[in-house]
Amino acid sequence: HSLNSQYMFDSGKYMVIYSQNLGLMSIEVLLHRLFDSTGILVFQYLVAFLLTIGILSGYYITGYLSGNNRKAQFYYLLFMFTCFPMYGYVPYIYGDLSSTIFLLCTVWCLFSYISQPKVYKLLLFAMLAGVTVQLRQNTLVAMIAIFLVLVIRLSHGNKKQTVLLGLALLAGIILCNWGIKSQYDIPKDAESIPPLTYVYMGLNDSDENAPGWYDQSGLNLFIESDFDTEVTNQRTLQLLDERLEEYMHSPSYMFDFIRRKIITQWEVPMYHCIPMTYAHTEERGKLATSIYERTGLGGIIEKYMKIYQLLLYGGILFLLLKRIRNYPKIEWYVLLIAAFGGFLFSVIWEAKTRYVFPYLLMLVPYMAVAMSEFNLKVNTRFIEKKEVVE
Repeated sequence: HSLNSQYMFDSGKYMVIYSQNLGLMSIEVLLHRLFDSTGILVFQYLVAFLLTIGILSGYYITGYLSGNNRKAQFYYLLFMFTCFPMYGYVPYIYGDLSSTIFLLCTVWCLFSYISQPKVYKLLLFAMLAGVTVQLRQNTLVAMIAIFLVLVIRLSHGNKKQTVLLGLALLAGIILCNWGIKSQYDIPKDAESIPPLTYVYMGLNDSDENAPGWYDQSGLNLFIESDFDTEVTNQRTLQLLDERLEEYMHSPSYMFDFIRRKIITQWEVPMYHCIPMTYAHTEERGKLATSIYERTGLGGIIEKYMKIYQLLLYGGILFLLLKRIRNYPKIEWYVLLIAAFGGFLFSVIWEAKTRYVFPYLLMLVPYMAVAMSEFNLKVNTRFIEKKEVVE
């Protein structure tokens, strides 16, 4: 059905319940109108093309973070080209990868404007931020991180420049959201599912599902409340009170629940790219089969990604410890703050490993800088020992 049809915006219909997907669906419907039945395939090709721009953005972000260290940029390219979950998400028809690509472009534009302010960069920064949020509203976590960095920067950097960036960020998000919604005649009585229901799901612990994972309980509450936001919020708050009382009554159980929830999201080396892009047996080639069944090349890839994940977390810890005494400007931390915000968000929100995947791409530039500095430290120690022996 056309997005302009009343059917799509009747109470209880998908685009009303999940109105946060309106921006992404608008792009997909536009492609469908232009390319008919191949619209989805065009979207996949578009994401594949945009991926090259996202990698280029990360390359320049790494350069900014490392002081244009070529070795760090080399490591970045190496880690990105061998980031196998990234390839897995290219054909996924959702905004996880595309929104992350636009986010990396937004941060690149931010750094570029800070280094050399130009009006066109400011406008591009606003536009990219707006499109990013429309593709995936969870990216608001990263936008809040950028805004916080700008607020802190007011006491350190160029105030006029920082204020302009803050205003551009807000304007881009607000105007892009208004521009999308103004295209459709959405009835005033058509209400979206309340965010509280996702928090309720995020605190559920059952034998059938992983801790805090999607179980449709929030949607069921909304349906049982006759798609009334106020009634749903009241019922959800009551259930949340009961859930929190249960956790507070047994703190050990609460911490065990949180531990298990974190592990199921942040210690999955392939970031659920296989289940999210599921293909039936008859649709798989030999390579796809080995990846799905984790045999042959698929098994090697998974083992490599386990090492990759260890290098990611260990490298960032090494980098932060190294920066304790000589910390850089606050904007240097922007993607780290975004990832930390995403970590906190993942603890309370409905859980899925694919929600964590974008933070992997945000952290790769720091992983590359860490590897470069670790390599330098090892080489320096080796040279010093060699000189002592001689």
